[in-house]
Amino acid sequence: MATREATIPMRVAAGAALLDTLWDYGSWEAEIKLDRLDMSVGAKAWNDTSEVPCGCILMQLYGSYVEGTTELGIHGGEAEELGFEAMGSPLDKEYAALKAAWGAVIANRRVANQVIPDLGGYDA
Repeated sequence: MATREATIPMRVAAGAALLDTLWDYGSWEAEIKLDRLDMSVGAKAWNDTSEVPCGCILMQLYGSYVEGTTELGIHGGEAEELGFEAMGSPLDKEYAALKAAWGAVIANRRVANQVIPDLGGYDA
């Protein structure tokens, strides 16, 4: 697992590796809507019962930040160490960097695996 000294790309790589252990390789990446990815939404809305469209990686994959951390079996600072949550300051810059890092990992994997994301509602 990544440490607090780990860079954001290292933390995101650790989080992606954890997701790879629970999902078929390439499958979780296809579920993420990069244009609606907002890494700060999960943390802000973790106790909000209103429906939040898309949001962070865990919200998009599991429906909520809390459900995602529960499903992954991560607690406390582990979400930060895995790139699912900000740990630095200022938070807005950390969330932007997390979004960029996750976006790069997902985009690179989609190209490498020729994964076509679900564009939501388009029928050929």
